[in-house]
Amino acid sequence: MPLIRQKGIDPIKYVEEVTAGIGADAVLITASSKSNDIIHEACIMSRKRGRIVLVGVVGLDMRRDDFYKKRTVLSGFL
Repeated sequence: MPLIRQKGIDPIKYVEEVTAGIGADAVLITASSKSNDIIHEACIMSRKRGRIVLVGVVGLDMRRDDFYKKRTVLSGFL
């Protein structure tokens, strides 16, 4: 998958288009940021019962609803 953020493409819309609206099986986050939006966006683009793998350090003030409604799994390596 190309580096879509660097090309100015909205990553949520991109994943929605290439998965026909189903969402990604897994979202791999390799980032260093204090922003909580990274986790939120990963939840939006993952499919129901999808997996988010965090490698790095990002803001972790997560919205319970993001994980609850899709039963998303978060794994991490800090």
